[in-house]
Amino acid sequence: MKRWLHIFFLTLGGLFFILLIILGYLFWADPWDVRPLLQRMYETSNIAPSHDETTAPDNGVQSTESDSAPPPTVTSEQAEALESIGLDPATFLTSLTTEEEACFVTELGSERVEEIKAGDIPTFSEVAIASSCLQ
Repeated sequence: MKRWLHIFFLTLGGLFFILLIILGYLFWADPWDVRPLLQRMYETSNIAPSHDETTAPDNGVQSTESDSAPPPTVTSEQAEALESIGLDPATFLTSLTTEEEACFVTELGSERVEEIKAGDIPTFSEVAIASSCLQ
């Protein structure tokens, strides 16, 4: 019985060690590009301090909007979310076809699509579900 327990716990320890190695690799290599989304979630949570653009020091230099500025219908949070998944926020709404929008309604529901249009930020799972519409 003692030998059986010894083999059992050694096997569990070996499996745990292998699992730690796999998780370490997934964290380090980030093959599914999840780290920017996690960072975005961390920045918008209550843990991280918010960066208020109105408190930025004025150096006497006036900034001009660049060509990559998001259209007025995309909030800055939505623009950051679009950039984190590799989409250009400046051209996203203009390049959206009616078929893609219909696919969004099919995948997410018309109520949720209207909420996102109104300025709500889509969740990670909604982005993953709706990404099939962008091909």
